[in-house]
Amino acid sequence: MSLSPNELYAEKKYLERVLVLLKQQIKLREYKINSLHKMVTKHKKYMWESISRIDTINIAVNKNIVEVNIGVGDLFQAKVILLKQMLDKPYFGRIDFQDKNFTEPEKIYIGLTGLSDKFTNYIYDWRSPIAGLYYDYELGKVSYQTPSGIISGEIKLKRQYKIEKGILKYAFDSSLNINDEMLQDMLGKSTSNKMRHIVTTIQKEQNKIIRNTTTKILIVEGPAGSGKTSISLHRIAYLLYKHRNENNKLTSNQILIFSPSNIFSDYIGDVLPSLGEENVINTLFADYIHSFITEYKKMESYSNFIERIYINVDQDTKDTIMVKMSNNFKSIIDAYIEEISNKLEFSDIIIKDIVVLKKEQCKKLYSINYKMLPPYMRLEKLIDYGAMKYSHMLERPLRREEIRLIIRSQIIYNNDIKDLLIKMYESPTIKKLIGQKYPTINIQTFCDISIDGLLNTKINYEDAIILLYLKGKLQGFVIDKTIKQVVIDEAQDYNHLQFIIMRNIFPKAHFTILGDPNQGLNPLFEYQTLKEIEAIFLDKETECLKLLYSYRNSYEITRFCNNILDLKKVNLINRHTEDPVVIDTIPNLCNSDFFLQAINDSFSKDYNTTAVITKNKHQMREVKKRLKALGIEYYEHLTNEDNINHKIMVLPIYLAKGLEFDAVIVYDVKEDGFLEDNKKLFYVACSRALHKLYVLSENRIKK
Repeated sequence: MSLSPNELYAEKKYLERVLVLLKQQIKLREYKINSLHKMVTKHKKYMWESISRIDTINIAVNKNIVEVNIGVGDLFQAKVILLKQMLDKPYFGRIDFQDKNFTEPEKIYIGLTGLSDKFTNYIYDWRSPIAGLYYDYELGKVSYQTPSGIISGEIKLKRQYKIEKGILKYAFDSSLNINDEMLQDMLGKSTSNKMRHIVTTIQKEQNKIIRNTTTKILIVEGPAGSGKTSISLHRIAYLLYKHRNENNKLTSNQILIFSPSNIFSDYIGDVLPSLGEENVINTLFADYIHSFITEYKKMESYSNFIERIYINVDQDTKDTIMVKMSNNFKSIIDAYIEEISNKLEFSDIIIKDIVVLKKEQCKKLYSINYKMLPPYMRLEKLIDYGAMKYSHMLERPLRREEIRLIIRSQIIYNNDIKDLLIKMYESPTIKKLIGQKYPTINIQTFCDISIDGLLNTKINYEDAIILLYLKGKLQGFVIDKTIKQVVIDEAQDYNHLQFIIMRNIFPKAHFTILGDPNQGLNPLFEYQTLKEIEAIFLDKETECLKLLYSYRNSYEITRFCNNILDLKKVNLINRHTEDPVVIDTIPNLCNSDFFLQAINDSFSKDYNTTAVITKNKHQMREVKKRLKALGIEYYEHLTNEDNINHKIMVLPIYLAKGLEFDAVIVYDVKEDGFLEDNKKLFYVACSRALHKLYVLSENRIKK
């Protein structure tokens, strides 16, 4: 509903007051930053000039003053950046909330951060408890949770604004959640080379996930374009806001995101700063676990692992990878650990003719007293116990470490995890068990391929997962107590063993796990539903939520993508563009006129971002060579440049995961194209497109 002239005038006046206050607060904070800078400079100069005269206590005091002032200055600077950002769009929504205990409704303006003076809250942070009403409710009776209890009342009015460069473009009242007009406006814009925040258009189903603070293991499953990554980042911002003033506060260095690629990490890098928060720790699974695998100098990345699967891999190697990535393979490793444990033999521990521990006592300590510990940690405890006992027997005891070395020399066990893993594939018992669980594969070939791979200086991705699990189960996992929140994006690309490893490394952390089984890159390991992951965290509170809308693509592109996998439950939004351009059976695709036409067409639309998505690096190099010959600029990584128009990003599908582009050209070559063996790859590639999709193929596409 449009506003009356009087209402519109009042809104413009309110915006003017807000902009004045914003400028005042920016100026005040910049003055404080300048004062703090002068104070820091003064103390640094004092320490430098007086270093030979002042004592260590004075130095420590001055150093502490400098560090505190720098920290405060950083906080002021972050707030200034956020307030300056708000000069363009101070707020985007308003509710009039009638508390049941008051006679007049309160006007709640909602923006990126809070704004107030000594007497009035002009803008409420979108993460505040009362702002949650804006996302979750229509007009009528509502309630919301605060630290002091539940507040009940009624929403009398719900208003949305479009403000650009500090000017009110329009405002309208709506009884619905987020008005379709505002959502269409946001989704219809060209994308940029970086992901943007979505605070103005958060939907009710998304808000439920963002504000969930009780569930320890939150699993979110949703189709391409449903906003899973955006939700996870806004959830992080919400958690940092909510727990900011608590005794056990949450900080950015206590949150860890596992991303699918470095390109993706760069792509999402501006979201949290744009929400006024520091970036959290962001890594790839392979990079993270590599530090624990000291047995190999190099480790294969996930992208190279996927590349290996799709290029020139024989069936025996594919079978080997499939077995190792399967959920049942954990039972093979567990059986081997049991075999190692059972083969341990003890004898009397003797030092200088003194029997420190009898054989039976060693067995009891290992099998009963220390049973809850990993096998090799039990042995360390046994050695500690023997060293302590022997020390008490002597008037002049040896150094404890000397005693430990003597005892350890009498307990024979192999602590070389690499060698142990190789021996696993040589064990007759394990070979027999593999044959029982995987009757269709050639067991000897499987074991030979596995051993050959482990003898290299670089460990394969699938072997690294197994090695780390074996190492953790034998020696104990390296526990990280500093991380309180773990976010796993593209969860469908992690097998059960990887989740078990992470659960053991972060036993106290809460997990947010997001993915889509329909976007799995690995054809040798697939989920039917992410709900399967719940079984890994049975002793913790888990919840699996589903997103049903795709917001990224237009109606036509979403419909096309749904047809690829025959998806029935993905809801389409009412934003229309042209139908995808599908041209198949093109000979010599890269040199075809259609290829150049698609590129020129995307340029003519003045899109900010265009991508050619290939299946692998070989095709990517072929496209780059052709673009270079045509004199067309391309880039391989996301860039911070403002002007990336008339440049094309060329990348293989496994590096395009999670990204989005205004226009996408799917490049499908007959020899090893998307459609030859994996429709999920085709779905992932096509669903990257916001406004325009071109499918150029040498293969016959089923329409």
